[in-house]
Amino acid sequence: MTEASGLVSETMFPPPESVYSAFIDNQELIVDNTWPTVTAGFIGFGLAVVTATLSAILLSLSKRVENALMPLVVSVNSVPRVTLAPLLIFYLGSGVATNYMIAAWVAFFPMFLNAMESLGQISGEHHDLCHLYQASTWQEYRYIRIPNALPQMFDGMKMAIILAMIGAVVGEFVATTEGLGYLSTLALRNANMGLAFAVVGVLGFISTAAIFVLYQIQDKLIFWEDSSFFTTEA
Repeated sequence: MTEASGLVSETMFPPPESVYSAFIDNQELIVDNTWPTVTAGFIGFGLAVVTATLSAILLSLSKRVENALMPLVVSVNSVPRVTLAPLLIFYLGSGVATNYMIAAWVAFFPMFLNAMESLGQISGEHHDLCHLYQASTWQEYRYIRIPNALPQMFDGMKMAIILAMIGAVVGEFVATTEGLGYLSTLALRNANMGLAFAVVGVLGFISTAAIFVLYQIQDKLIFWEDSSFFTTEA
């Protein structure tokens, strides 16, 4: 189909039927390599969410500490992750642990920024209410800051899960001998473009499904706001 148009070659861009055939022919191989990627992506995502949220809470407790450490955090996270992947392999060795760290590091920064910005937002009325009832710092975060920050933190999670999956795949390029990233590398080495595109399609489906699950959790947890995956207009 694509070659008949005279514009592109099927060798470079296989038609949908070739991608589907490659998926069916290599279905067991793809499934076997999907679980390591999903595991690395979700563990990296979980590590990023926990560490980013805790870091944001700790930094937001003191404006002086925030002003002192934020430039350091931004500068560290502005370094391209791929360039530091060999260093992680040198210190941690090749394997799944390195892959988890790459995925977590890639996903950390957007989650951290969203958490920092949202936790720092508190209205004057809420501030006066905390002062009136002499609320402790824990009570202020538990009942006001964290609930108010949840919508924006979920936005950070949606970006983080995509980046965690990307980090997991990048880690598989250099750190492991399993996973969809490793499988796509093998497919490209063998010029099996149908399989390579099938792997990309599987990765896209996984990321979309993960975001859909996050929307469902957000919709249940933040029931006072409309956060449906499929928005409808009245």
